[in-house]
Amino acid sequence: MNQLKPNLTSLGEYQSAQEAIAQINKYTKNIRGSCILWHRNLPVFSLNNSKKFYSWLESLFEFSNQNNLNKWDILNEAIADNGFLRSIWHEYNIIFEAIKTANKYNIKTYYCDYRVHIKSKQEGILELLMSLKKHGLHGFSLQIHYTAERFLLVADRIANFISRIQFMGLEVDISEVTLWNKTGFKPIQVMAYEKLAKLALNANIKTIIFWGYSDRSVWRHPEYRPHPFDLENRPKQCWVNFNRALNISA
Repeated sequence: MNQLKPNLTSLGEYQSAQEAIAQINKYTKNIRGSCILWHRNLPVFSLNNSKKFYSWLESLFEFSNQNNLNKWDILNEAIADNGFLRSIWHEYNIIFEAIKTANKYNIKTYYCDYRVHIKSKQEGILELLMSLKKHGLHGFSLQIHYTAERFLLVADRIANFISRIQFMGLEVDISEVTLWNKTGFKPIQVMAYEKLAKLALNANIKTIIFWGYSDRSVWRHPEYRPHPFDLENRPKQCWVNFNRALNISA
């Protein structure tokens, strides 16, 4: 939810988030917060200003409790493709304190990342997760942003990575899904959605969030029609097959 990004909440701006939550609550009470610490969207104050940082966290988590936001991606995309931690996060204490504060409010915390088919990145993420788990992290939040054909090639690698995280005793959610149909060949996209459903089912993943539901509104490359509903908000065959693979009536 962009309305909860740090550049807004660190200014004390919650009205747009409140309005968005009111709309979402018409359909579901399950809302996830994303994200608190991200190198591309930081609070308006210096992270070295501990007084302002902790005050912001307290305010954010109080708002979360009032609005049934019981899950947060506490840290986002901190590991580069080469497996190294981005330099901005070399001081771990700020991350540990964010997790500790969230736990005080009974909010589950997750580390979120993408391109996890890359071996070096997997190892870096696992090392980071081990450290964060010691401070109370609850799980890993997986982004699936691929062309349909690419996802079909790397899905098994991702499934193995998920099993390694779960072996550590951490939960895994799929928090962002975009499967672009770059070739325009619809059966490829249908197969990718089916593969995603089977991956989630086999890993006993309970949460799957699409990064948009309709091709009418796409965050990137709208010409490749990534979402499960078409321009007229009608369910596509990929959506039907996705639900069928999960044994859910679409």
